[in-house]
Amino acid sequence: MCGDNHMSESIIIRPAVRIRGLAVVPGDKSLSHRGLILASLADGRCRLQNLSTGDDVRATIRVLRQLGVRITLDPDGDSAIVEGVGGNLDAPSEELDCGNSGTTMSLMAGLLATRPFESVLTGDESLVKRPMEYIAKPLREMGAEIHLSENGTPPVRINGGDLTGIPYKPAIASAQVKSAVIFAGLFAKGETVFHETLQTRDHTERLLSNLAGKGTVEIDRMDKTITVKGGELPLENFDLVIPGDPSAAAYPISLATLMKESTVTVPFVGLNAGRIAFYRHLQAMGAQLVMTPDPHGQDATGGEAVGEIMVISSSLKNVPVDPERIPALIDEVPLLSVIACISDRPWEITGARRLREKETDRIETTVGMLRSIGAEVEGLEDGMKGPGEQRIRGGVVDPGGDHRIAMCAAVAAWCASDETEILSPDCVRYSYPEFFEQMSELVEYH
Repeated sequence: MCGDNHMSESIIIRPAVRIRGLAVVPGDKSLSHRGLILASLADGRCRLQNLSTGDDVRATIRVLRQLGVRITLDPDGDSAIVEGVGGNLDAPSEELDCGNSGTTMSLMAGLLATRPFESVLTGDESLVKRPMEYIAKPLREMGAEIHLSENGTPPVRINGGDLTGIPYKPAIASAQVKSAVIFAGLFAKGETVFHETLQTRDHTERLLSNLAGKGTVEIDRMDKTITVKGGELPLENFDLVIPGDPSAAAYPISLATLMKESTVTVPFVGLNAGRIAFYRHLQAMGAQLVMTPDPHGQDATGGEAVGEIMVISSSLKNVPVDPERIPALIDEVPLLSVIACISDRPWEITGARRLREKETDRIETTVGMLRSIGAEVEGLEDGMKGPGEQRIRGGVVDPGGDHRIAMCAAVAAWCASDETEILSPDCVRYSYPEFFEQMSELVEYH
């Protein structure tokens, strides 16, 4: 890789010949958000290690601090001491800035709906365009007073108070909705029962059942229900080690499958069953990919499966993607489309309409990114499709401030026949600030 460092206005990526080595990825972003919020609900000091260092998790830390939670970060920013307040948060003196993080806004909305004061959640230019009605709806049904803009977007104005547990079945599968309802249910009167239509990542309920016990949250995987009993707080204080982020690991692993003579190993990475659908799909495409669980790792990770992923160069063929599995790999769909273009056989991904409501309209930005580097792809209402065995030419990519699009473009660029310029690459700071630096240590050019 050449060009200035990744905080520059653009970065030039030239074609590589292989990728090799050990990829140590940052702590899981989803778990970092949830671990920090749960630590604030504990009684006493909690220690969290291997936090995500991205701006999104920094937003959760900033909001919790505004609510009176003392959080001390170590110099590297990947470990924290949280002085839990048992949920006795302070009323904020100003709006709570969630930055670019929809997860921060969604999870905090569920928690703040139960607190006896007014609060306003807002964010950056991208976040205030994202729909929040799907979060507000179940909270209102529990008795919360929540106001959005006329378009159903932030700022989210909350007059918190007493809530009542309800049974709730969402129209759209979403881990953020589920987590918001669970956090609200912890303080609500009676039981809150969340019915999943399609399984989404289960970090919130898994952590809670391990930290608070099954008396507080009961998971029924057969009936796809999570039952939360109100009034069981505060949690006991805890220590938590957060596994590496499987979504971050997807980029070096994907590049290793696509490039000849390549091999990558990712140690201590999350292998939660709700997060490895992307890797299962790569295996179905023919990837020589092995996931090896560490049976002792769960003792430190709050019950989260953890282990090692190893992959070597593979010859991939596109196979159908089950739309019911899309919620479990929604963040990896743009990357999967890059792989699909290069792999054998035509491809089509559907059932991913939620991508239009992410940091950008990720269907539109993924199609634009692929076309700008010479790929042939067609956008669909709920996905995209195209021919296989394509040669990536290279070109100029504007990721539109979306961290995942920038990283997907980089993977494609290393496989291209000519140089690629990625504009405003510093957007990777939201989830994986070290991305370009770490990948440059793995990628070889001759």
